[in-house]
Order: sequence, then C-alpha cells, then structure tokens
Amino acid sequence: MIKKVAVAILVVLLAAVCFADKSPTEDIRGAIDEIVEILADKAQDQQVRHDRVVEAIAKKFDFFTMSRIVLGKRWNTTDAEKQELFISRFSTILEYTFVWRIEGYTDEKVRYVGERSKEGKAKVKTLLVSKSAEIPIDYKVHFTDGEWMVYDITVEGVSLVRNFRDTYKAIVRKDGIEGLLAKMDDKIVDLREEAAKR
Repeated sequence: MIKKVAVAILVVLLAAVCFADKSPTEDIRGAIDEIVEILADKAQDQQVRHDRVVEAIAKKFDFFTMSRIVLGKRWNTTDAEKQELFISRFSTILEYTFVWRIEGYTDEKVRYVGERSKEGKAKVKTLLVSKSAEIPIDYKVHFTDGEWMVYDITVEGVSLVRNFRDTYKAIVRKDGIEGLLAKMDDKIVDLREEAAKR
C-alpha cells in the first residue's frame, strides 16, 4: 500500500514539473509564428499556403473541445457518427475563417503581451502590430496530453467559438443536427469557391 502511494505521489510530482516547464505562451508561440510566417510568404501559391496553414493549425487547435462547446447541450444527445461529421466540417470552416481573419495582416509582427492561467486553462494575449494599428488576438488554451491546446480565439473582441455557437444554436433548433450538417456542407462549398477566386 505504501509503495502504491509513493508511486502515485511520484507521478503527480512529475506531472507538476512537466506542467511548470511549459508556459502557455511558450507552447503555442511556435504554431502562431509559423502560421503568420506562412501567410506572409507571397512567393508560394495561395493553395499551398492555405494547406500549410491548415497543417499548422491542426497541431495546436483542439477541434474536439471546440465542437463540444459550440454544440453545447446538443453534443450529449448527438450520436458518435454525427459528432465526427460535425468535428470534420466545423474544423474546415474554422480553418477558413481564422485564416481569412488574419491573412490581411501578414506584414505585421506578433507581440505576445501577457497570459493568465488557472487550473489547467489560460489565455494568451497577443497583438498583431503594424505602423497604423494593433489588432488584439487572444488564444484560450487548456493543458491536455502534455501540451497547451487552443480551444477558442478572440479576434478584436469577437470570440470565434461563441459566434459559431450562437449561429448554429438557431439552426439546430429549427432544422436539427441533420439540417445543420447540410448547411455546413453548403458553407464549405461556398468557402472553397470564394478561396479559388482570391
């Protein structure tokens, strides 16, 4: 019994050390800087840039948690297959939305201006700085599987996850989860068509 307790304490201590060694800012800085760098590389084809950004986003964005927050109570009454369908479609829409929100600021620099953390969650505050403006972008992150993962983004005071939740809640109330998935499919088609014109 004493041995089991000792092992348990050791595991907790090791987890605490690992947790302390990685600040939220340090853990996501690489991904954010990579995304901005990719978008600023105008020598590359736009589709190539988009694909690289999507890959970078996937490394640090927790689409599962985002999807649960967006669907709210409806998540628990949605079967596993439709949950997977929603995550797939939502991640695609979010990728386009996030990229388009920041791609107009590719000549600016990212300044990391602070972080607040409590009980495994944190907010990393950044500014996209140019000669004429400072665009605030905050990243809400949580500690999971040994790293900090993004579960919401606020751009100029607007939460992307909350915005989607408000929009989708009305659709689900009227058309159900099947209707929402159909509308998401239509939205993805529109986004891809719009991207092809850029």
